[in-house]
Parts: sequence; structure tokens; C-alpha cells
Amino acid sequence: MAAAAIGGGLADILTAPIWAPATIIIKALISIPFTNKSSKIVTAGNVISTIIAFVISATGYAIAEAVITQTNILVVLPASVPGSVIQSGGSAIIFIILGLVLDKMGFKKRFFQSGGLEMADIIYTYKNQVYANITNKCDCALHYLLHPFTDRCDRRSHIIVA
Repeated sequence: MAAAAIGGGLADILTAPIWAPATIIIKALISIPFTNKSSKIVTAGNVISTIIAFVISATGYAIAEAVITQTNILVVLPASVPGSVIQSGGSAIIFIILGLVLDKMGFKKRFFQSGGLEMADIIYTYKNQVYANITNKCDCALHYLLHPFTDRCDRRSHIIVA
């Protein structure tokens, strides 16, 4: 939620500062319906969430436009909604396509649920291998280590960080 609000807000501060307060609120709100509890990115709930996000976004930006331009909301809606449909629809399509590609690659399982581990604190690369800082999350009795993304804990694959 914070990433959506801060990222959108910073983009508006740099390009159209008058919209920044509205964007910060709207982006935080549209992230609420989405979930990451599944092993997949594209779930029925997340697809439905794109529709909820559209409603929140279209309504929020129409209200913001009415306030900024000091125009009646009923005058703003017919002009504002088509742009919101295009922006939200395009975002939903990109989310679903990229999510399906990442799901096909097993992205969440490979990088965030490997070997029963939860999300790593920090991810590193070393000699073309991806490692996660999983300090104290491995049963191999090492206290600080970098662990490669594999299905099992193998002491020979660790890079010990003292």
C-alpha cells in the first residue's frame, strides 16, 4: 500500500503536483483489495480486484478533478470516466498478462516460498547465482548466511557472512 501511494505520489509531484494528494490517497486505496496469500499472482480474487480498483480510481479521480477545477461532479464524470476506463483497463490487462507469465515461471514459489521459506529479507546475486539472506531460517546451525534458492538446505551451497 505504501509503495503504491509513495510511487504514484512522487510521480505526480514531479509531473503534475496538484494531483499528488489525490493520487497518494487513491493509490493506497486501490491496493487494498489485492492479496498475495496465494502461491500465484493471478487469482480470481485479484482479477475481481482490478474491477474494484477501477471503481475506486475512477471515482477518486473524478472527485479530485471536481475539487481541483471547482466544477460540479456531474459535469466532470462524463469527461473523466472514459480516461479512467482506458487507464484502469490497460493496467488490468498488463497486470493479468505479466502475472500469468510470472505464474507460469513459478515466480512466487521460486523466490518467496522456496523450500518452505517465507520471503527473504534481502536478495543477492553472486557469480550468476541468486542468494537470499535467510539468517536464522535454516536448520543448519549457521547464524549468518546467504542461501541459494534451492528446494533443500545444503551446507555446501552457503556463503557464510560473519
